[in-house]
Amino acid sequence: MFRTLRRLGAKVAPRRRIQRFVHLADEPAIGRLIGAPPMDLDIEASSEELQEILLRTEGLWSEIGRQAPYFSVISNDAYRALDFDKERFYSSGGDDLATLEAFFKRAGEPLGAVRDVLEFGCGVGRNTLFLAERFDRVVAVDISTPHLDIAKSKLLEAKKTNVSFVHGTSINQIAALPISDMILSLIVLQHNCPPVIWAILRELLNRVRPDGYAYFQVPVYIRDYTFSVRKYLNGEHSARPLQMHPLPQRFILKLLRELDFEVLEIQEDRAALGQGMISNIFFAKRG
Repeated sequence: MFRTLRRLGAKVAPRRRIQRFVHLADEPAIGRLIGAPPMDLDIEASSEELQEILLRTEGLWSEIGRQAPYFSVISNDAYRALDFDKERFYSSGGDDLATLEAFFKRAGEPLGAVRDVLEFGCGVGRNTLFLAERFDRVVAVDISTPHLDIAKSKLLEAKKTNVSFVHGTSINQIAALPISDMILSLIVLQHNCPPVIWAILRELLNRVRPDGYAYFQVPVYIRDYTFSVRKYLNGEHSARPLQMHPLPQRFILKLLRELDFEVLEIQEDRAALGQGMISNIFFAKRG
């Protein structure tokens, strides 16, 4: 496992990126895939299939959390070392909060009206720390116990007492999370296969109260990507560390419409690795 992560890191580290965002100079212009063919993927799965996939995901990410928890959040070779600049690592979470604030300002929406936030995929607490400083209450969810343990320790060290942590390992658990003013998820949904992204996103969006907000990132296209639930459960799809998965944009927009969200902005966020991927940040408000 760790050798696999090292090989992945060797490929990623040479690119200059912050928070796994590709530097603009590394990518051609937006629209590079405008004539690309559709993807062949399953969107739906049974509740039993979803739970089996999540169990496998939990095992994979718990192992990553034990081996290289910080590297799994920011794919930089420096963060695999035993001794590195953790202050620099955690300070990068401030950039994500600044980007969130910019989305609110461009939409003319009052960020000050947001009191509580549901963060899906908190990892080691890199963004959680800044969310706890900015908002009254934060519910931080992650599938990996090792990641959660580090996040809890970091927030305790920072004396932040307004964060509740949840070990989320099933769709039913997500459906039972508290209603919040805003749901937020960055560089997390992409590590789940399409049916799981679809199911998780539906439940997360249902956790937003009227006049609340959804702010999340997910790849919407990967060239030559295929996914079959049957093949995955039969072991025919590889389960590589930090593997990227998409959910086509039309399905996300359909889900937002069904749940009475107005789309305020969509931006290509450069979180996807390589020229064969497109990733978007979605910002929407519930009616």
